[in-house]
Amino acid sequence: SQSKPFCDGSHKAAGFTAPAVEIELELG
Repeated sequence: SQSKPFCDGSHKAAGFTAPAVEIELELG
């Protein structure tokens, strides 16, 4: 989401796997 400072896809490499977190970051 816009409020998330890490909505750049880096979560993939970071290893975030929580479904809700993935979705939130994907929507960035």
